Amino acid sequence: MFDFLFIFYFCVFGSHIVLFVFFTEKLKKEFPQKYLELDKPSIVPFGGGDWSKFNKFLHKREYLNLENDSLIRLGHFTLATRVLIYIILVSFFIRFFVP
Repeated sequence: MFDFLFIFYFCVFGSHIVLFVFFTEKLKKEFPQKYLELDKPSIVPFGGGDWSKFNKFLHKREYLNLENDSLIRLGHFTLATRVLIYIILVSFFIRFFVP
């Protein structure tokens, strides 16, 4: 059971990274002003971008205002994988640290 959860977690985490990169690259190409307003978000924690602005942009669903179907889909999937990561982290914590 542990192997399945571990593999599932890394698949979700890997897909989140891929979706984040696709989303930011498409945002940079099609809406450069919005990309600069978000301070060039980066997946690397100290990559020079402001992670908190991008999180607020994603969680407030401001990408819906861009009226671009592919960006809207990427935004939805990026947000969904992030929520899945939170759920999986809580389940790992409960499984290993709560008796």
